[in-house]
Parts: sequence; structure tokens; C-alpha cells
Amino acid sequence: MLTKKTIGFIGSGNMGEALIKGLLASKKITSSQIAVSDKIKERLAHMAEHYGVKAFSKNFEVVKASDIIIIAVKSNDIKDAVMEIAEDITKDKLIITIAAGVSMDFLRENLPHPVPPIVRVMPNTPALVLEGAIGICPYHGVSEDDKNLALQIFETVGKNRLKRKRPCIYVLDYGGSFRCRRQGWTPKKDSKSTCHSNSSRFSKTCA
Repeated sequence: MLTKKTIGFIGSGNMGEALIKGLLASKKITSSQIAVSDKIKERLAHMAEHYGVKAFSKNFEVVKASDIIIIAVKSNDIKDAVMEIAEDITKDKLIITIAAGVSMDFLRENLPHPVPPIVRVMPNTPALVLEGAIGICPYHGVSEDDKNLALQIFETVGKNRLKRKRPCIYVLDYGGSFRCRRQGWTPKKDSKSTCHSNSSRFSKTCA
């Protein structure tokens, strides 16, 4: 259950802050169960002052303190962030990435083996005001319990969620609708796989 977990945020930008705000508003966890890191000291001070969360200057400190790790850095910072935390990642920690443009393959290749459970998530802009449509793609081997944990987290910032029958590399949002695609893949009308959401407005085919 989410209520018994600690959640760590690697990066505390706008989307990370929206998630923290949503989680605290949902009362599923308390501020003492959230840890954040950020390379900008002023940003860390803001998060600690406004939300009462634990603030760390080093990413690996967040990993050590958390059961669930949410990677929320910008795409150009992802490599350094993953390299820093890799040594402290264990197979019992759930890794969730919301960093844009980062593939499952990159995480799998750069995190320790055996690979921990990884879930790739793409929230859209309305998630910043807790009204998002959230794309969720678990990597193969992710347990139902871990999938449910990811869903519980992102339900706090959106009403719609998109799940896939089998893992995909990216889930992208285009003007309020979702499309799944594999790296270097172009959607085809005769695609046999389908992305699913609890709203038909967010259903598209993907390979």
C-alpha cells in the first residue's frame, strides 16, 4: 500500500512539485514520507518550506531514504542523475521515470542487475493543476503491486490514465490525446496493438 511507502523525487521541478502537491492533498502519504533532491539550493529550500518534505542535496541520499524513486529531472540531466544513483538502487526499489525522451532501454542498461522494476510515465501539462491525462508503461516483469503503486501516485494529479497491454518505450501526448510508439516507429493504421485509457478520447493504436 502507498500509505506505507516512502517516495523520493530526483529533481523537484514543476511536475515533481505537482506530484508532491497531489500526493499530500490526497492524504495517501504525509510529508515525512517524501524526500526530494535538486541541484538548485533555492528550489530545495522552497520544497522544504512549503511542503515540509525532506530535502537532500545529493541524489543518492534520496535513493537510500526511499522505497519508490521518481526520476523527474530534465532530459539533459538524466544521464548524470542515473549514474549517481545506480550504485544505491536495489531490486526491491520501484523506479518511475517522468523524464521526457528517456527510453526503457537506457534505464535498463545503466541501472544495476538484476534490473529493478521500472515504470515509464508521461504526464501531460494539465497534471500541473491536478487535471492531467497520464500515460503509464510498465517494463516487463513489473509486478501488479508495483503497477498499482504507480497508478495510485499518478491518480493524484489526473483523472485519466493510459495503460498498455505490453510495455512500450514512449507514451506521448499530442494536444490532449495519447499515442504510443516504439523508438523510431511510425504509427500504422493496421497496427494490432492498442493503447487503453478509461476514456475513449485517449485511445490510439500503436505498435
